Amino acid sequence: MTGPEQGILLPVLLFWCFDPCRKGHGSSRKIGLAAGIERAYISAVPMAKPTTPLVAVDVIIEYHDGIVLIERKNEPYGWAIPGGFVDMGESLEQAAVREVREETSLHVELRELLYIYGKPSRDRRGHTVSIVYIGEGTGRLKAADDAKSASVFHYEDLPSHLAFDHREIISDYFTFIQTGDKPVPDAKRPR
Repeated sequence: MTGPEQGILLPVLLFWCFDPCRKGHGSSRKIGLAAGIERAYISAVPMAKPTTPLVAVDVIIEYHDGIVLIERKNEPYGWAIPGGFVDMGESLEQAAVREVREETSLHVELRELLYIYGKPSRDRRGHTVSIVYIGEGTGRLKAADDAKSASVFHYEDLPSHLAFDHREIISDYFTFIQTGDKPVPDAKRPR
């Protein structure tokens, strides 16, 4: 065997010695890491880096009696909940606040977690898990970064073309607002 995927063989030398401290008249036992007569191998297998989905955050921003959506400047086009990928070394909450600021110019106070969306087909660019927060926005709404425009919408006047699975997320949000019921984890949710 060679290479990290097969493990590294490390020789360990063992020898027999007389152990007078054992019960009875003394007996022999193996002890390691010394010169001796036997050889054993320990496989040092490094853990492979797993291939996992990307992690994103989205924030349903309550603002002026509606919710803020951005029109995406880049593919996939359409209207979307403000959000984006979490940077290395950044907490989920820090990423959520940063993404809102970058795309809408708003300050946001995160109030609660709505749900975690992770069906493999939700983003055609690749498997992405999105943690969706609900927050209250303050300041002056202005599209920036990769947002072409930003507007406030109500449930009755949502744009026809929403990116990703954001229609499902927004529907879950309005159900929560009306009933107090958040989405329930269910392995049978649409894939």
